[in-house]
Amino acid sequence: MVASAEENHAFTTMMQINKIGKVRSLVAVFAILMLALPALASASSKSVTWSEAYNELLLYPFPVATLSGYGVGLENPAVNVTYVANVINLDSGESIEDGSIIPLSTRLHFVPKGFAASDISWFGTGYSSDSPLGWWVSNAGHPGAHCPPSDQITGPGETFQYQRRSSPDADFRFTMIEPEDGVYVSLAVHPPSVNLKHSGTAQLECTDDSRNNCTVRSPGTLNSVFVFPRTFGLFYYAYRAQAGARSECFEHPEGLPMIAPPSPVARQLAESQGFLEHRQQGAIPFEARVPQQQIPFTFMVVDPNEPPTARIVGPTTGRTHEAIFFTLTATDPDGDSVRYGVDWDADDGNDTNELVTPANAYIPGATEHRVSKVWTDTGAKTIQVRAQDDRGSWGPWVRHTITLAAGEPPGPPAVTCGLVSASGRTAEARAVSETREGGTPIRWHYFTWDDGTVQRLSATGELREGVLVEPVARHNLVGVGAHTVSVVAEDGAGIRSAPATCTVTVGSENQPPTPPVFTVCPITLDANGRGTYEVTSTDPDGDRIRYRYTSRISIAGSEFSLPEVVRDLLPSGESDRYPWSPTSPLTLAVSVTAVAEDEYGARSDPSSCPGQNRLLVATNPATQITASSAFLNGTVTLGGHAGVKEWFRWSKDSVSLDRSTSELVSDGGAFSAVLDSLSSGTYYFRATARKADGGVVNADDILSFTIADGDTFLSDLVVSSLERFTSTQNVPVGEPMIISATVRNQGALTALASEADAYLNPSATLPARGNQAQNTWTLFPNDEQRVMFTFNTPTAPLAAGTYRVRVKADAGNVVAESNEANNVSAEITFTVGMADTDVCSNISGNQSAIPADRVRDAGGNCTCRAGTVEPSPSGGACVPTSSTIDLGLRYTDGTNVYPIAV
Repeated sequence: MVASAEENHAFTTMMQINKIGKVRSLVAVFAILMLALPALASASSKSVTWSEAYNELLLYPFPVATLSGYGVGLENPAVNVTYVANVINLDSGESIEDGSIIPLSTRLHFVPKGFAASDISWFGTGYSSDSPLGWWVSNAGHPGAHCPPSDQITGPGETFQYQRRSSPDADFRFTMIEPEDGVYVSLAVHPPSVNLKHSGTAQLECTDDSRNNCTVRSPGTLNSVFVFPRTFGLFYYAYRAQAGARSECFEHPEGLPMIAPPSPVARQLAESQGFLEHRQQGAIPFEARVPQQQIPFTFMVVDPNEPPTARIVGPTTGRTHEAIFFTLTATDPDGDSVRYGVDWDADDGNDTNELVTPANAYIPGATEHRVSKVWTDTGAKTIQVRAQDDRGSWGPWVRHTITLAAGEPPGPPAVTCGLVSASGRTAEARAVSETREGGTPIRWHYFTWDDGTVQRLSATGELREGVLVEPVARHNLVGVGAHTVSVVAEDGAGIRSAPATCTVTVGSENQPPTPPVFTVCPITLDANGRGTYEVTSTDPDGDRIRYRYTSRISIAGSEFSLPEVVRDLLPSGESDRYPWSPTSPLTLAVSVTAVAEDEYGARSDPSSCPGQNRLLVATNPATQITASSAFLNGTVTLGGHAGVKEWFRWSKDSVSLDRSTSELVSDGGAFSAVLDSLSSGTYYFRATARKADGGVVNADDILSFTIADGDTFLSDLVVSSLERFTSTQNVPVGEPMIISATVRNQGALTALASEADAYLNPSATLPARGNQAQNTWTLFPNDEQRVMFTFNTPTAPLAAGTYRVRVKADAGNVVAESNEANNVSAEITFTVGMADTDVCSNISGNQSAIPADRVRDAGGNCTCRAGTVEPSPSGGACVPTSSTIDLGLRYTDGTNVYPIAV
């Protein structure tokens, strides 16, 4: 029977196991025994008790002389073994109860309680109600003499009994013995080695291999089990001779355990060896076998995170339509990083985070973080702020009240507009705005055209009170008649002015260009597989023209259309030279179609130029055959000569040329023959040329040529340059940052149109596609194209910070390349909404660097370096403090002439 309970609680479970024979009536006595067990450990310890009763008769096999030759016995023993374990908080020294919640980083000591005599108890029929205690002895060896004192026949934890027998076959009778002699029975149990097992989601960091001393390193559940392996116990006998000469306790014979006697058949042999019989057992020592026991503990580990407390500092008065700035800091008891939740209307009772800032990061609480708000109505405004640590705990709201007086939005800009040229359709609109006194500087102008196009232009120059800003917008107008543009100014607080409008009138309809004329239309491509087409068109309105090209190719008998190629704008009447090369080593033929389009989108009718992608092998009857050493595909064109009769033979075996059936013969006139569908490899070629009168001009010259396979001529796209097209490295939030990339084809074959992708803050391994994509047109070998990527637009602003950009050519992997691993550029950086340390805020105009003669202070203003001063008038370079000016005056001492310096 196993009974498990918390300490200081009565045992509640009890049963008797009948292993052999009839179950004796021990339940009542056994209950008294268990209720009498002492407390085993402190209140937070945990224990498990194993109990079992045996229907056995145990005998000491040898007669005891002092007992007149009678042996000693024990009937129906009941055994109890208790194990105790404890978990201690090393930081407080206190025991931790099973099921407790413990904080993260607690140091734990898992300890089984030391084995004590009170952990073992036993009882036998005929004994007193006091349970004798046991002994923890290695291998359940003899515990040694342990007789009670002479004045205490039944000492603490011990009692005595003996068994008399009148004959070997007589019944066993248990009676008390006189005080002068004592016979004692004791129980020894082998102490098991305790194992400790941990599991659960909480992680432990232990300082010893047994994992008894550990620190909790992560929250979660912790399951710890003390495992007590199975063990055993043996009963022993001892006696004390009180009346004789010896008055000490001793064993007889020493160290022999009590046994169950042998069967009747072996009785005589057993008795000769000192053993007595028992019908159910052999003559072997009796073992009380204790099975494996466990004491489990379960804890919940939590992170005792303390929330941060926010602090807000800001003005108590302000004006509407102006940005009011507040500075936020926080204190976190755990030293965690924080972010802030802002409720701009604390009096509405919602207590919601209208703004969470920084949006995607946590910052140290001591770092000042600024937020701003623009109100449009007057009166008292109460805001509230709270802080959240990086472990998710929100602190309490703190409040701040500001009283607002009336302010004014910026005034509408003054707008002028007109056509750039009398015959054109490009309108230009100019807006002039001035920051009012006490107002926020003008930051943006929005130009809205009547076709729905909106252009946002940033103010240039210094943004401060009284400074004029004059952005200019251009837009192509479509359709005859009046076109209206509306302009709104916006200050740095995001407050917009009333709109101002301006009207532009287009007097006539836009006329398309004339159909393009192919002034150069190549029939044969050059030795590199390239041909150049030249077209010209004119526009009736004098508009600039761009040319759009489409190509048809034939590969292995199937025709395909290549993507459209759009060229740059050219003045009307200027020719465009369009280079073309095959897209594949197997390309056989091409036709090119061109369309002229003016800058306003009007297109001409198409014009076409048929062409061939064939390489020419020519013969020179005066000298020898000439040819390129390699060809793009399995096609060779042979050129004949008037007045010369020629025989052409080809074979992969030069020895077989004379008997080759692969032969063409010219008729003495102009001759051109095409050899199609040759497989890759090296061919030997022979031509014999004769004059018309039969005279031999050149005989049996052999030339070898190669038909190349598909990998010989391939493209190779790289990003040859990457730079910031925007003049400065830093832009405000919402002001575009333009990145320029140049894609170059450094391979031997024309690259089809593809896409270049820009990756913003890329990881080490680029994803399949980037954040933005731009088309690249067909690029011939050594051709290049510049593409632009725009970030931080008004509709997709970036948060303040530093950003990294990389660009990948052929991001969609549509172009077969000789090197697929060199498409990605190096990295370039830019910043948004951060201090621009590269420019001077008090100097107007575009700047790329701080002038060498000036230094920049903390406020962004640049002044002349020490020892120099501003020139007069201002605007030039700084001049030395002690400069002298040569006015051209001279004096003479009669011999020498000296300048007069001021």
